[in-house]
Amino acid sequence: MQSLPLQRDVFTNPPPEANLPNDKILKIELPHYGLVEASSCFFDTYYPVFTKDLEMKSAPFDPCFLYKITKGTTTGITGLASDDSMNTGNADYEEAEAKATKGFITRKKVERKLRFLGFVIGRDETQICIYQDNHSSRLETLETVDHDRFRTIRGQLLFIAQSSRPAIAYSVAQLCQVQYKTKTQRDVNALNNTVKHLQATTKLKLQYNKLNKNKVRLLVFMDSGYNTNRDGTSQLGVIIFMADDKNNCHFLHWISSKCPRITRSMLASETYAFSMGYDYGVSLKLLFKKMNMDIPLFIFTDCKSIFDTITASKRLRELRLMNEIADIRRAYRVGEIDNVAWIRSKQNIADNLTRHNGNDILKKAMETGRIDFVIEQWVYKNTGNGLL
Repeated sequence: MQSLPLQRDVFTNPPPEANLPNDKILKIELPHYGLVEASSCFFDTYYPVFTKDLEMKSAPFDPCFLYKITKGTTTGITGLASDDSMNTGNADYEEAEAKATKGFITRKKVERKLRFLGFVIGRDETQICIYQDNHSSRLETLETVDHDRFRTIRGQLLFIAQSSRPAIAYSVAQLCQVQYKTKTQRDVNALNNTVKHLQATTKLKLQYNKLNKNKVRLLVFMDSGYNTNRDGTSQLGVIIFMADDKNNCHFLHWISSKCPRITRSMLASETYAFSMGYDYGVSLKLLFKKMNMDIPLFIFTDCKSIFDTITASKRLRELRLMNEIADIRRAYRVGEIDNVAWIRSKQNIADNLTRHNGNDILKKAMETGRIDFVIEQWVYKNTGNGLL
């Protein structure tokens, strides 16, 4: 790998083609694939090229996301992953990036269709699409309870679910809760069903249409499944979009995870789901603000009690929830959350992240790059970027 020398002594037996005496060994000076620190060594070499030479800044929650501000405008963005990078920016940034990285041996740059970290990213004049058809087509089903193969396929499914297929996030989250000693044929069947679903829908892609940049906003949807896990815990789901006034949307983030706390009511589960959605949403809002983009944050919940508690003076009976609610109320009052809306469960796209056979809004959003839903109630607020 193209990096600085190793910080420790590493020795290996010489390969047969070296024709060296049997009493000789080789000392490895530079990192090679297979060594534990290989990726870190290259990252430590490549990262300063962007942060020092190009004077780029990193996102607060992800040091691999870098952006460059020039005269108050974001002129370049780079994503790093070990020895891979993906860049976008204006002509000046592209020229500066090419000059800064000319000392590294790289592949020829691709603009229209590229593969990055297992993704296929295609682009034309109107949209960008992301998919992982090769990963889905190579998946295999299981016939018996094979523990090692189950774990391997489950890991492959998790990578796809977190990367390009939010619709299977809940199914994979349930598979991740299966323990070694309690695995049954029922769990194998659930894994096989998920694999077959992916193989039958390999053409499904994440569609990213062009947005009206003067009317963009962050939309956060969350949901909870109270006591739906086999161990009695609740499942939380959050999905975040950037959308414009025509409901063209970009998928930014989604997650389906077990609630970190034991809840004793549906209201408590919904509160923790809202809190998790707020955390992710405000983190993205602050990142865009650092990039000199002031984008309003709208949060949608299908729990009327949560909506009334945040926007009005209604109080909760469960005292353990008051700290969560107090923080959310403060964020709503000072403008970290620009508005909160109540929607029906059948209109909640996060419904697919907490239960099987949810609504079809998520599938339509992937197929069309648009999100269509009906708001039941909201607070009439002027966000400066249009009214909710």
